[in-house]
Amino acid sequence: MVWKFLSGISAACLGVALYFAYISKNDVHEERAAEQRAKANFATVQNYKKKADEALAQKGTQLKGLEADRDKLKTDVVTAEADSKKKEADLAQAKKSLTETVEQLTAVQKKIEEAGDVTKLVAQVQALQTEKKSAEAIVAAEAAKVTGIQEKLAGIQQQTERLRTVEANSRKGVIEPTFTARVAQAFTDWGFAVLNKGNNGGVIANAELEVQRGKNIIARLKVRNVEQAIAVADIVPGSLAQGYVVRSGDLVKAAPVKAEPPRTPAATAPAAGGATPPATAPGAAPAPAAAPAMGASDPFAPAPGTPAAPAPAAAAPAMGASDPFAPAAGTPPATPPATPPAEAP
Repeated sequence: MVWKFLSGISAACLGVALYFAYISKNDVHEERAAEQRAKANFATVQNYKKKADEALAQKGTQLKGLEADRDKLKTDVVTAEADSKKKEADLAQAKKSLTETVEQLTAVQKKIEEAGDVTKLVAQVQALQTEKKSAEAIVAAEAAKVTGIQEKLAGIQQQTERLRTVEANSRKGVIEPTFTARVAQAFTDWGFAVLNKGNNGGVIANAELEVQRGKNIIARLKVRNVEQAIAVADIVPGSLAQGYVVRSGDLVKAAPVKAEPPRTPAATAPAAGGATPPATAPGAAPAPAAAPAMGASDPFAPAPGTPAAPAPAAAAPAMGASDPFAPAAGTPPATPPATPPAEAP
């Protein structure tokens, strides 16, 4: 009887062990699937980071090239100015020689009138006339050289100004007002779009753009990464019009540049004699506080009273934090409207 009881207990234990083994097997399968998904997401993030690093290195190379061109142009300008000064000195010397030759010729002609040996004086006059023609030819040649050098100097200065403008626009993210492009691929759920133009098409990092469909502006973009033929731009949070999604083929143009607000006059010094400004009347609104010291010296600081830029969205969950294109935490996935609004062709 004891062995039957022990056998029953053993069978029950074996059944419980089989049940837990089955549950553990399913848990192992789920953990392996989660691990594979995590590895795939990590590989994708590494690929995005590699592309971003390559784009950053390319930008650094381009900036170094522009700086080298600028330094070369500066050297050329200095050389051209030195050559121009030298040519002007040579021209002044040639003019001086011409003046001396004319004076000598005048003196010889006067001597011819006064002297009796006309044949000898005529020979001297002819020699001086030949020297005069040679000096005039030298003066004309030197004048032509000076003119050419001045034209070259003007061209170099124009090119220098153009490169300075391009460099300043690149640092500020200002793009040409006539710039247009198309959306090559749109990833509205991820908050970015790929444009069909890059460096070769005039795209500049940090440039602000608008997405236009028909006559409507449906979203604003800010360029993040730029390559030779394509660019990646983030959709500015809160700029996407309700009921719209960015699609491939949408027109992209430069956003209008906001004019700088007028400067506020500096606070006046107290009146002489220690007089204090009048107190604010009861019930009157208090005077606005003076702008911070930085705003007075920073030409790009916002004027007093300008609303602050919106704060960035909250961080994504743990896995999404390593994905630079993951939507912010708590943001519902963007879904197209059931009935899209009527749009202009």
